[in-house]
Amino acid sequence: MRHTGNPPPQKHAITYLLTGEDEFRKRFCLDKLKKRLIGENADAFNYNLYYARDISAAVIIDFLQTFSITGPCRMAVLVEPEAFSEENRRHIAAYIKNPRLGGVFLVMLGGRPSVKLQNFSRSLPVSVERIDTTIDDEGDISDWVIKEFGKNGKRIGRETTALISEAAKQDMGRALSCIEQVSAYAGIRQDIRGDDIALFLDAPVESSTFALLDAINAKTPDKALIVLNDLLRTNLSAIQAIGLLTWHIIRLLRVKRMLSSGVSTQDMMAGLKTGSYRLNKLITQAKGFSTVRLKKDLMALSETDIWIKSSNINDNYLLEALIVKLAG
Repeated sequence: MRHTGNPPPQKHAITYLLTGEDEFRKRFCLDKLKKRLIGENADAFNYNLYYARDISAAVIIDFLQTFSITGPCRMAVLVEPEAFSEENRRHIAAYIKNPRLGGVFLVMLGGRPSVKLQNFSRSLPVSVERIDTTIDDEGDISDWVIKEFGKNGKRIGRETTALISEAAKQDMGRALSCIEQVSAYAGIRQDIRGDDIALFLDAPVESSTFALLDAINAKTPDKALIVLNDLLRTNLSAIQAIGLLTWHIIRLLRVKRMLSSGVSTQDMMAGLKTGSYRLNKLITQAKGFSTVRLKKDLMALSETDIWIKSSNINDNYLLEALIVKLAG
C-alpha cells in the first residue's frame, strides 16, 4: 500500500482517499487502516460506512463532530465520494480544511478509475492523504496468504506463499479464490504444496467449473462430460471435483440471496471476497439457475459423495453418472 508521509499522531484529524482498480484490494487496505486507527472493536458509535449516492455530507460531518462514547477515536468511510453533488463536495471539503481534532478519521473509498474520480480528487484540499492501494509489500501479502489458509485449517510455508503473492499483486480477489479452491482440493491434507497452487494458477480449473455448470444448466450432457474430463485431467480426484462444484454452487446461492436482498455491488464484492470481473460472471451464472435447482444439485452432489466414500464402484464412473443426471 503506497501512501505519502508517515501516519499522523492520533490527536490529529486526517482524511484519506483510497484509489485503485482492484475493489477487493481497496477493501483490504481499508481494513488495515481501520485496525491501525480505531482498533479491532469498531461499533456504531465509532465507525460508520456511507454511500455517497444515498447520503449527504451533513450527516457524515455530524457523525464525525460527535464524540464517541466507546473510545477516543472514530472513523467514517465514504464509498464512491465522486458521486457527491457539487454542494456536498463543497461541504465535505470545508470540513476537511477545518475538522474536529481528537482522533477523527474520514476515509473515502473511490470507485473505479475515471475522469469523475480524478476531478473529485483535484477538488479536495492538499491535506488529504491519497493512498494508491497497489500492494507492494511482500511481507504483508505473505502474512495475508498464511492467515487465509489458516482459516481453512491449512498450513503453508512462507516460501510457497510467493506463488500466490505474485498473483495477489494483480488481483487479490483472484488470489483468495485460488486459496479457497486449493484448500478444497487438498481435502483433509493440512499442508499445502507448491504443485497444489500451480495447478489452480496455471490451469483453467475455475473456468472449467463455470463451464461445467453452464453445460449442466443448458442440459447438454455430452458437453458437460467433455468439460468434466478436462477437469479430471488436471489430477483432481472425483471427491475433489465434487468439493469444487459444491463450493461453486454455494457461492451461486449466496449471490442469488444478495441479489434478492438488494445488496450493493460493493458489498457483494466484499462479502464474496472477489473482484468485479468474477462477480459479474457469478451474477450471470446465478441468474441462469433457480434456487430450487441449485439446492437440488447440491443434494445430488452430497449423495454421490457418500456413494464414492462408501461403495466399491469406480469413483469417476459415479461422478460421470451424476453429471449426466444433472445435465439430462
